[in-house]
Amino acid sequence: MSVRFLFEDGQGHIVDETGQDYFDDNDPSSLETITSYNQYTHLKSSIPPAKPEKENQETNTANKTECKEVRRTHYNKYKDTEKETFFFLIYEKCMTAGKAGTVMGIPRRTAYEWLKRDQEDPQDEIQHRRCTKRQGRPPLLNENHKQYLIRFMNQNPLAGLNQALESLLNQFPGLSVSKSTLYNFMTKECNLSFKKAHLQ
Repeated sequence: MSVRFLFEDGQGHIVDETGQDYFDDNDPSSLETITSYNQYTHLKSSIPPAKPEKENQETNTANKTECKEVRRTHYNKYKDTEKETFFFLIYEKCMTAGKAGTVMGIPRRTAYEWLKRDQEDPQDEIQHRRCTKRQGRPPLLNENHKQYLIRFMNQNPLAGLNQALESLLNQFPGLSVSKSTLYNFMTKECNLSFKKAHLQ
């Protein structure tokens, strides 16, 4: 078989390098049509679709469960040293769970879950020291004031807030307390309640 170069002669005819018209050596009668598109669609519509077997269904469900397992959310795994540092920040440095989580790079929700689980069921034998340091301003009223107010209200059950404030200021000179502070202290710390008297 020799190599031939084909050209277009400018009039739309294909010729070889000698100027002869190109003709194909292959016999076109050697090719025959097996099927046409119309025959294919006709045959396809006449054949009913095959029903899947039970084995195929079982493999499909197995594949679906594998796909579900693949789509799971990625969870972070934390080392024990990170958890120890987290609880150190909470119990020793008196941080909140959210703030300690932010410092450690732990999501806020995870930090509060860890703290909740630790308070409900401590995992280790080491008992954490609770933070005794109170944050904020020290309270104006203490246990001595509480005992005095309870005694005063037991002796004078019809006394109002003004009388209790006046008696407290007379008993403890140098103390300056507002009515709202005294009311909150008496209702929350002393467990006393005030009722309006309806005289008839």
